[in-house]
Amino acid sequence: MSKISDLPAAVPTGGERVVMVQNNKTVGAPLGSIVNALAQPLVEAAEDSAHRAELAALAVQLSAPLFDTLAEGEAATANGDIFSVRGGGEEFATLHRRTVSGSEELGSYPSSLAVAHRVRLSDLQSNAADKGAALVGFDFNAEYPDGSLGAAIKLYRGTFDYGIWTPDGEVVDLGEWASLKAPWTLGFPARSIFVAVVAIVFAETVDGQTVSAEGLSYVRKSGATAIPDLPGWVPAGPVHAGHFGFVGIGTRADTLKLTTSAFAYLHSLGGGTLHFTAGLFLIGNTNSDTTRSGGNWDNQAGLWVKHDNIRLKGAGENVTILQLADGQDAHVLKFGQRVGASIAVKGCGFSDLTIDGNRDNQTPANQATYFNNSGVDISTGCTDFLGERATIKECQWYGIGVQRDDFHNIILRQITFYRTGSDAVDAKGDSSRNTRNVLESPRAREWGLAEPGTQSAAYDMRSGWLVIDPFLEIDADDPITYPRDGIRIQDSASDPDPTPKQATAIVNGKAYGGRSQTTTISGSAGVRAKTRWARIQGGEYVGWNHGFDLANPDCFVTDAIVRSCHKGAYLWQDSYSDVGAEADQSRLRFVARNNVFGVHLDSVDNATIDCVIVGNGTNLWIGEGCTKIRVRGEIFGGTTANLVNEGTGTSLLNVAGISTSSKRVVAIPVDSIGLKTGSVEHHLGVEPKADDVLVSPLRGTDVSDYAYAFFRVASVDATHIDYEVMISTASATADANMNLLLVTRALEF
Repeated sequence: MSKISDLPAAVPTGGERVVMVQNNKTVGAPLGSIVNALAQPLVEAAEDSAHRAELAALAVQLSAPLFDTLAEGEAATANGDIFSVRGGGEEFATLHRRTVSGSEELGSYPSSLAVAHRVRLSDLQSNAADKGAALVGFDFNAEYPDGSLGAAIKLYRGTFDYGIWTPDGEVVDLGEWASLKAPWTLGFPARSIFVAVVAIVFAETVDGQTVSAEGLSYVRKSGATAIPDLPGWVPAGPVHAGHFGFVGIGTRADTLKLTTSAFAYLHSLGGGTLHFTAGLFLIGNTNSDTTRSGGNWDNQAGLWVKHDNIRLKGAGENVTILQLADGQDAHVLKFGQRVGASIAVKGCGFSDLTIDGNRDNQTPANQATYFNNSGVDISTGCTDFLGERATIKECQWYGIGVQRDDFHNIILRQITFYRTGSDAVDAKGDSSRNTRNVLESPRAREWGLAEPGTQSAAYDMRSGWLVIDPFLEIDADDPITYPRDGIRIQDSASDPDPTPKQATAIVNGKAYGGRSQTTTISGSAGVRAKTRWARIQGGEYVGWNHGFDLANPDCFVTDAIVRSCHKGAYLWQDSYSDVGAEADQSRLRFVARNNVFGVHLDSVDNATIDCVIVGNGTNLWIGEGCTKIRVRGEIFGGTTANLVNEGTGTSLLNVAGISTSSKRVVAIPVDSIGLKTGSVEHHLGVEPKADDVLVSPLRGTDVSDYAYAFFRVASVDATHIDYEVMISTASATADANMNLLLVTRALEF
């Protein structure tokens, strides 16, 4: 906080000007309009106006309760009170505001200088009680140590004598000055001082004049009521929370300064950004009705935005922290409303801050009793929302809840989530109307801390989302043993929706479940897709019970890697069988390595597998109930089996590592008549059917004086072909043989 001696000088507004006093005094005039005859009365009028307001501010400071020590001041004051602590030497006292945890220093004022830069030299030389010297304790005739403020102010006399001011306070510059009257900038080290003297300052100023307080600027505007305790003044420049007296002490009244005043002021401008400085700001619940039944739990909110185009911006992640105060049980930030009233805002957002739900000091999360509030809640129908460069942590329930439907152009990017009761991001879509929503580069750890009964996900994204570069991680030593998903894609109303407006796509995800293939937590999935048209493109999914869990039709997985899972990918029939919810017609093209099962299909129809499935226990298991599965790609190196096929109509099309065709030649004795039988290995990676084997005699047999009635395949199993040949006429040559060719092509089985 600035000292009084460091406050900015008051300067006239308008065109280019020359400063009249060389010690940052507030007097200046336009070049080219110098009229000496007008200078002195205008200077004196302007100076007197400025000094009266600033000396009144100094008097307010000096009237604050003064204590010998900081501890005494904190013990004798209440939260929000202003008090002073006696200083020593050149520092007369320091000004403090009492806070919940102690106090914060607002500024200091020196014993010998005080407002010396802003009072006339003749006043400093005077000992009159109503003049500057008496107020600031400065004796112009006294001796002050070198380097002290007292010595410094005495040195200014030489500056004054160079032609700007005489010791009597008269202007002696030979130039001509005119048009001197202009707004002046005054400064206060604490906003509370400005509030205390606002009537005086208003009386001594004109519209357009600016005043600074605690580093923030205000501009005079007659009739303005935007700031209740500073009537006639509005923010100058960027709008800050501090302009409205918000301190961040966690009370409802303090937080309402933003929700009722700051947001309304920005709304009156057509929207804008509310800035927060660095620091920890406690947020209170602004809803006076704290009942939670009937959906009213969703209306428990701290900073609640109900106007379009309102954005909250901090000084940086972990630099500006908005923390829910103890026992508030509310959303920290809420945009729009879906319960009790319907308010859909557009153009809103937040950035460059940390949102802390303070979950350990709220009521324990419980959906049954409606204690499930989020760090950020975005209500039904909101559009054109941007949240970026933020950390959201320690939330009672969701990190961000997008609840519940009809969202468009919601952009969430570069947000880190840490320790949430349920999902880090829960984006619902009850009617699948969502479109053009993006979650980009999020990071999540330690989600689902309060949800052992129902499964949480780091990112639960319904229809209409593009999720780009998501990262999520469960530590290997994470003590939680109940299942949690990485990314979940599902509809909630009609599962699956036959005609979603826009599919959800996951691009280049990095999802680490924190377990090895034999220690995965049953029920967990890197991606769980339970909606039609889900798309998973690229990325790496490691250490889950199921890397991909696909239970709905028309899902596509391409260019991803899944490893160290119990099942790399599991395609199955969902319980929503009444609407045909099984992973039919899916298209898979990815790499599965080092899993117990590379890919497992169960009761799935018309899926296409075009994968590199290598080095798993069982590479590909096509289970009972599967029909018309098409397999391409590479499948080899299975430690238990490369392929187990229990389905019907399975097709293998150019699968490297699994032989689907072979040629075998066997010798049939023809020196006697009768039925000749035999068995030969087919050397295929699959079990062919009998009609997959084509049998024919080869030319080039040693003898030709024999005849056969028929030849056929008797049976086929996983390893052998059993054949029969009926010799009707025997050859006269002893030990004569004929050659029989068996060509097997097992393309469908």
